[in-house]
Amino acid sequence: MGGRIGHHVREKGGMAYYAATALDGGLGPGPWRAYAGVNPKNVDRAVELMLAEIKKFTTRRVTAEELAQKLAARA
Repeated sequence: MGGRIGHHVREKGGMAYYAATALDGGLGPGPWRAYAGVNPKNVDRAVELMLAEIKKFTTRRVTAEELAQKLAARA
């Protein structure tokens, strides 16, 4: 649920009821956003986890294993 953000913030970190990203496409560039439903006392930590994960996937490529898992989940 929610790919990397969901895994690290919701499942691994236990910080959110839900956590995901969304990309709005169109003819030109569109917004990409990350969002989560968190207990107010966990907001700062959840944001830290989300930003850390965003930094990871903007600085390194998706691995073959990650891609295979994503494709298998859609089948």
